[in-house]
Amino acid sequence: MPATKPCAHSSPSAVRRQVADFYSRYPYPPPAIVTRYQRPAFALERLNLRLAAAGRPPLPPNLRIWAPGGGTTLPVQLALHFPSASILATDICARSLQIAAKIARSLQLTNIDFRHEDLLDSAYRGQFHLIDCAGVLNHVARPADGFRAIRRALHPSGVANLWVYNTRQRWLSDAWQSALALLGATQSATQTNDRWTLARHLVDWARLQPNWRRTREALGAIHPSIDPVNTADALIHPREISFTLAQLWSLLARSGLHFLAWREDHAWDPLNTPGLPAPLRARIATLPPLERFQLIEALAEEDAPYFDLFAVRANPPHSPAPVLPETWRPAFNPSIEFINLRGARAVSSHHMPVLRRTEDSWAAYQNGDAREKSGLWLPLTPPQARLLEQADGTRTVPELLREPSSEPRRALAAFLHRAASSPVALLA
Repeated sequence: MPATKPCAHSSPSAVRRQVADFYSRYPYPPPAIVTRYQRPAFALERLNLRLAAAGRPPLPPNLRIWAPGGGTTLPVQLALHFPSASILATDICARSLQIAAKIARSLQLTNIDFRHEDLLDSAYRGQFHLIDCAGVLNHVARPADGFRAIRRALHPSGVANLWVYNTRQRWLSDAWQSALALLGATQSATQTNDRWTLARHLVDWARLQPNWRRTREALGAIHPSIDPVNTADALIHPREISFTLAQLWSLLARSGLHFLAWREDHAWDPLNTPGLPAPLRARIATLPPLERFQLIEALAEEDAPYFDLFAVRANPPHSPAPVLPETWRPAFNPSIEFINLRGARAVSSHHMPVLRRTEDSWAAYQNGDAREKSGLWLPLTPPQARLLEQADGTRTVPELLREPSSEPRRALAAFLHRAASSPVALLA
């Protein structure tokens, strides 16, 4: 069985109520930075290129997209990336929908329809070319029913992008939930404040234990005072289920969905990893796909990636990846708008201030202790570290580059461009 945390034996209605109440208190994700490509077709071209490599036909420009449990940000990002698409955003939390709708209005986005709805109650059939379901199937009463709802709603030629928790990575959340249960902190609405207070005390206490190295490292990115929403989502969520690869494959099969490809192939396929010795490569090449992925799962343990995959309704016949003409490859335009969702203000990447990380997370980041779940890992040289220390959110990249440094200006400019492209480095 999947690893299950609180509400595991509650009724679907109780789970729905507790999860909706949780996200009303902690709307997720906290709106920060999203991007918009200057060339509107870029995101669809990139997606179709990925699907073509997996032997699937391209999706149409006027595709219909469903974002079940999209929260405060995902529908807005989809609308920015797929401006010709029609997007349906549903969520059980009315407050999350209100925040997303407010952001959409401020950005003058007109291609999103918002509905207050539970994924498990949806009755859509064969309607959507793309279903983007990120971090939702872990929080429903019956995950198998959620997978089936997505399968029913998927167009015969459509694709679902599913993102779910990997059990190997969720040990810290499991530990805190177990500790809270031992301390008598239940999931009732009247005890939410008690659970939050106890979780904060546990974080502070664990950070002082010299022999708890693994726990202290995992807590490097946890900041209850600075980032309560992400902390609450990680440590006190009322309902969370995570999966092993075998459990995920079983759920896909039972629901009538079939694995198509990982969103990022290099993350899970050992044949795409660097430094693979020839004898191992020959042996691994004979394994079925699931067993190749399980090899990564076994060896990487808690460092194994999240499950971020494409699934389809019908198991397509095996066909080699086509040789795509160069004209199919979308030319990336580096001119991107970074949009601060808290103010819904778009600025050019050439004038984007580099925003400082908080002191605690910045120190952990420099020490290599923070294990970020998203964004770009930036290995820091001492001059680069000093450069970002000067980034207080008020100076632009050209202004920072005028500071004296021992590194060539061009190298620092390239580094800052990477930093400014990372949602980790840009915290509003």
